[in-house]
Amino acid sequence: MSKYRIKGHGKNPLWREKKICELGISPGNDVHDGDKLFSTMEWASRHFEEIVITLSDTLYRHNFKAEGLTDILAYKEGLHVGEKWLFKNRAILEQFKPSIKNIDRWDKWLLHPDFTQIYNDLLLYDESDEGFKASIGSDIENYINRKDRNDGHIQEDILRENCRLFLLEEIAAYILIGRTYNSAHIYPAHDMTTTKYMRLEKTPDNLKGIEKIAHVRITLNRRSSAHATEEAA
Repeated sequence: MSKYRIKGHGKNPLWREKKICELGISPGNDVHDGDKLFSTMEWASRHFEEIVITLSDTLYRHNFKAEGLTDILAYKEGLHVGEKWLFKNRAILEQFKPSIKNIDRWDKWLLHPDFTQIYNDLLLYDESDEGFKASIGSDIENYINRKDRNDGHIQEDILRENCRLFLLEEIAAYILIGRTYNSAHIYPAHDMTTTKYMRLEKTPDNLKGIEKIAHVRITLNRRSSAHATEEAA
């Protein structure tokens, strides 16, 4: 019996018709470890035919670089946190192995043959489309406003540039993820302003893909009893 009751919240009701659940994993976030991960996997296995795990390990090299690491060390640290997450949660992953279609580490998308072109096209879009630029700016502000005060040692200009590079890379990768899986994206947070903007019909054809992803925010509430009945979605 899972220890947390999961509820899915999606503005697009068609998320329930998706066959694949794409579960975004931010290594180091406790919601993606242990009992919370187990409960999420259990819920996802009941509501979808297959689960794809996106382990965004090397994406976080941008954060490590902002903290002062060199490019090489930041990349290695990203790989390390990914390996650590896989090891820590190995028993859960093994238990749900029949439901797991893929565990995609971030480098799968960085090394995708279309990634560089998509990323460069996003840079041009950022220069030419004011709506996209404003969406990126909004998500940067939201991130900075949530930032722990203990992280105040990072200069704000470095932090902002780190956020911008992080977001552009994340958007480029999720364009590819959308084209590959046409899935429901499961994550314990609201959809980003930028991803919502990329779902607009006006998005250029060379940057389409995210519109195939239905964002589903999940909430986790600890069960009051080990014998509580299973939650409804």
